[in-house]
Amino acid sequence: MDKQKAKIVDDEGEGMSCYGYRTSCIKTFLFCLLVLCSGGFLLLVCYWRPDWSLILRCSRCFLSEAKYVLIKTSYNTWAVEQVITEKVEGKISKELRLSYETTNGYKCDIESDSCSSESKLRYFMHRHLKYMWNKEVGSFELLRSLDDGLTAKQLYDHASGLAHHDVQTRRRIYGSNVIDVEVKSYARLFFEMALDPFYVFQVFSVSLWMSDEYYYYATAIFVISFGSIVLSIRQTKQVITNLRELIYAGK
Repeated sequence: MDKQKAKIVDDEGEGMSCYGYRTSCIKTFLFCLLVLCSGGFLLLVCYWRPDWSLILRCSRCFLSEAKYVLIKTSYNTWAVEQVITEKVEGKISKELRLSYETTNGYKCDIESDSCSSESKLRYFMHRHLKYMWNKEVGSFELLRSLDDGLTAKQLYDHASGLAHHDVQTRRRIYGSNVIDVEVKSYARLFFEMALDPFYVFQVFSVSLWMSDEYYYYATAIFVISFGSIVLSIRQTKQVITNLRELIYAGK
């Protein structure tokens, strides 16, 4: 069931529109020409609007072969996510067979308890949630929790523990049960902060006032803007560091 657009539901039950895209050599070449003609300004615009970048560089395609997905939320905001493909070896139990496609066109029987073929998991991450490819419906679906939909009897059947290969498969699909808070470097925080549209506008303002020989005014704008960036970076770094320490302290 091939389609270029599908409706997916997030963890709060809100609907989102999902569009499939793949890289286009012709569009990528034209995009590079536009970047050169704009003196690199187009790259800055695409940094602010990744959805525009995707449309300029890629072409619409079926979701089954998409390398990127363009997501429109219920609040009319846009997001671009990369579709990731991972191999999983060994058996995949019925409980874990949420969505995947196997190599060589092999398709596991839904009614069977397991299949032993090597499988490919296709998914993308959006707001720290994993949406996995469901070949049967031709769309991506939110990966639910391990106990979602299980009865008390099914939970009791696993009271003695899981087999080693089942544990490894669950870990590959669901990831490790940890909260990983990335502490960005000062250079990266400065780069991300300086590319904010407000500060880019300030750079143009300083250049304009300098060209009119308003050196004192231009210097004042530069000092205030630079100081604002430094203070914001320091506060952001401190908050992230404290959060990371709090998480590790609770282990």
